[in-house]
Amino acid sequence: MQATVIKMQATVIQMQATVIKMQATVIKMQATVIQIQATVIQMQANSDASYSDPDASYSDPDASYSESAASYSEIKRESAVALK
Repeated sequence: MQATVIKMQATVIQMQATVIKMQATVIKMQATVIQIQATVIQMQANSDASYSDPDASYSDPDASYSESAASYSEIKRESAVALK
């Protein structure tokens, strides 16, 4: 009887070891998925950064345009004052 119980316990322990191995495999797969997600996030961050550079350089002409518009309105004001 005891020999049968010990064999059953050994079988249960082997099954538990198999389950632990499977869990370890799942954890490795999850780690791989996380690495892939991190790589995707880095790629998105890189593409966003490189994409925002043209936008930044595009805003410079807008700034110079508003400065020229301001100087134009000042000239208009000064000429209106000079005409009075």
